[in-house]
Amino acid sequence: MPDPNYRSLNDCLMLHLRKATRRVTARFDRALLPLGLTATQFAILAHLGWAHDRGKSWSVQRLAAALAMDPSSLTRALQPLQRRGLLSLDSAPQDRRAKQPAITPDGRALFIEACAIREQVHSALLAQMGAAEAAALVGLLKQTMEA
Repeated sequence: MPDPNYRSLNDCLMLHLRKATRRVTARFDRALLPLGLTATQFAILAHLGWAHDRGKSWSVQRLAAALAMDPSSLTRALQPLQRRGLLSLDSAPQDRRAKQPAITPDGRALFIEACAIREQVHSALLAQMGAAEAAALVGLLKQTMEA
């Protein structure tokens, strides 16, 4: 069995992306805690709000794809939001077996409140990183997601 090349791990894109994702997510989770939201739940409400504002409705599968989540993980993440009345989860008209999540007025109100917190954390990250570097990073991440 060949020995692993541990030095190459210092430049491992996957390890650095995972570490950065965990740290940034933890930062947003801490900031959103007073509202009882996680970064994942914020992202769910953001996507559902976007769809609602455009007169669109998404299936769980479509929302999972937009969030780069597994549909079963998304289904579990939707449940606490549904229990809190922040989203509804109804059967899709074209397929009664398919579920169609939608943001509620309470969900929209909490999302708007959470946006101010997200902006504070975002601004702190920009100040730490620099606006040009952050823009470059976002561009690189978008390229990575398209690959």
